[in-house]
Amino acid sequence: MVRNTFKGLSYYSNAFTMLFKHNLWMYFLVPTLASILIILTTFKTRSGLVDRIQNWLGDVYPENWFFAEQIGKGLSSIGGALGEIFVWFLLIILMKHIVMVIASPFMSLLSEKVDQIVTGRKSDGFRMDKFISDLIRGLRIAVRLLIRELFWSFVIFLLSFFIPPVTAILLFLVQAYYGGAANMDFTLERYYSYKGSVQFMKDNKGVALGNGIPYIGMLMTVFGFLIALPLSTVAATLHTLEVIHSRPEMAMVE
Repeated sequence: MVRNTFKGLSYYSNAFTMLFKHNLWMYFLVPTLASILIILTTFKTRSGLVDRIQNWLGDVYPENWFFAEQIGKGLSSIGGALGEIFVWFLLIILMKHIVMVIASPFMSLLSEKVDQIVTGRKSDGFRMDKFISDLIRGLRIAVRLLIRELFWSFVIFLLSFFIPPVTAILLFLVQAYYGGAANMDFTLERYYSYKGSVQFMKDNKGVALGNGIPYIGMLMTVFGFLIALPLSTVAATLHTLEVIHSRPEMAMVE
């Protein structure tokens, strides 16, 4: 797992090379525009959510108890810090998935283009029945990942009351894993069924984590957020293809 994690980081340089060499920049248009709109909305939403968490914690301690004012202010300060961490990660989760849903068809095309360049694999062309089945399969994967991501993020947030520094690291790693897994699926959808894709993700956690660490890192910066999804999709496609073709017996698992 550790080896694949570090290897996944290196695929970002390969992704830049491929983007320049094959002029794939047009695939950045939709996720970039979607990201700009979501960033503007996020900055308007963030402060209000943080204030609510801060005020709620400040009011938890009863006014008629000892040192109510001092403890209330202390809890309010803690609430502000924890609120910032929680709200930012919650918004990153939502932004990430919203952009992914909007840009998903284009990222599938980008991943398929990279696949064609690397392997010579020809496109199967458009078929309505396949499009519908792929859409349903993709939604199942997306919902599965989102539910697990939100569950573990909430569990870790509860731990933040006891170990705040560790919480931020754990939240980042959870985000990285599920973000990388989602990026991998743009490739897996052409090779695996739903069950096969889930099993592949479980067997290759390092691939997901190695792709997701830079991906989430970019999402936490304004400029990086604009290019994070397509760049990470190319990196994930390159790494995932290597793993798939090193284990051909696993292809098309039902």
